[in-house]
Amino acid sequence: MKTIFITSGEPVIARFFLRSGLLSILAGNPSLRVVLLVPEAEVDKYASEFKSEKVIIAGVSKILPTFWGRLLLFMSRLAFRTVTNTHTRMREHYFLKKNIIPVLVKEFLSRLLGHIRILQNLVRWGELQVASTPQLSKLFAKYQPSLVYATVIVNDQFDIPILLEAKRRGIKTAASTRNWDNFTTFGFILMLPDFLLLQNEFLAEQAERLHGMPKDRIKVVGFPHFDWYKEQKLIEPREVFCRKLGIDPAKKIVLYGAMGDWLFLHEGEIAKVFEELMEQGSINQKATMIFRAHPAFLSPLERMKKLKHVVLDKVFGQRFDTVGDPATDQADLAHFVNSLYHSDIVVTAASTVGLDAVVLGKPLISVSFDGKSKPVYWLSCERFQDHFAHWIDFMKCGGARRVNSPEEFASAINLYLGDREKDAAGRECIRKRFATFSDGKSTERLAAALVSFLKNNDPK
Repeated sequence: MKTIFITSGEPVIARFFLRSGLLSILAGNPSLRVVLLVPEAEVDKYASEFKSEKVIIAGVSKILPTFWGRLLLFMSRLAFRTVTNTHTRMREHYFLKKNIIPVLVKEFLSRLLGHIRILQNLVRWGELQVASTPQLSKLFAKYQPSLVYATVIVNDQFDIPILLEAKRRGIKTAASTRNWDNFTTFGFILMLPDFLLLQNEFLAEQAERLHGMPKDRIKVVGFPHFDWYKEQKLIEPREVFCRKLGIDPAKKIVLYGAMGDWLFLHEGEIAKVFEELMEQGSINQKATMIFRAHPAFLSPLERMKKLKHVVLDKVFGQRFDTVGDPATDQADLAHFVNSLYHSDIVVTAASTVGLDAVVLGKPLISVSFDGKSKPVYWLSCERFQDHFAHWIDFMKCGGARRVNSPEEFASAINLYLGDREKDAAGRECIRKRFATFSDGKSTERLAAALVSFLKNNDPK
């Protein structure tokens, strides 16, 4: 019997990969067993949900980088240039209050050194020279895996050390990443696996162009958690869904998917803008906004409780801290699916909620103003349109309306409430490029690729 190591170093992995049935599919293969590597403190929570006769839960304590490991990580982020990196560095000054001089120096060096393949390969060689940790040596010796699958290849304190241990031992490796913005955000990948199993064509292009991953070692399988969108049994009647949130089912529903005030400082003002537009009669149909706070970030929810036309979603700022958090469990995912399904329009600044909306065929509005506030550019909502590489590409399809003022916001809402098929061709462009597969079989493709690679070195 062969053993596959699968990493789950972050609570969202349960939602993005595991709860769609990946472990049960693999465990159903009589010649395989799975060892799920999780943070030591989370072993019991994972075991209560995922442990079975052929799924073992193994804890990994925090892997702290050595001095050389920190230096190599710094180089991986320095020698990498995207507009998203520029955004991150400028926020170091404007949001984290760091001295502007070292920020500008890092930006200059990034532009000078960005995407030099020889430098990338040198850093990756250096990573392999860093000594392995005793706990990983013991895990590999105990279970003797034939394949290591890392779910978040940009996680340098969990997945990367595990992949490196596999590489040193000559064990086959495969990897994915948690989300579609990861390959333009965190620096170049510190270790290229034997195969990348990715969610969409955009990620595949970025892996090849920015990180030097050979095209023939990349396979697009889709988003496993999008499989839930095909589960019709999850969908509640509109009246039942609306009753839970105290919404009149006869009114139109505008779902706002928040990014969190860490990214969008004045995001709560968008709810106030919607309230005022409704009171003024600028929106020509009766409507309610559901404000869904991002579970990983705080949002100004208290002040919204007094708004008449805005309802707070039930998540209420729960954080993605542990695998058992309400923000990561199946009940919340089912609620989110219903929120999308029953909405008439979805609104966000630049959140992945926009992609979720397109998968379900919903009209999408991208807000690019900060309510009534006027922050500096690097703290403004506008910067997402210019410095989020994935969102720039997303918006090029023409499937979402960018709005730069309350007046444009009202106009876009009225347009889509009057004709939900408007911009449908652009949304189909987004779906093909950024969702790629939305047929409910992404988990099956992922599992099949892992099994095929284990057998043939080629995940067909």
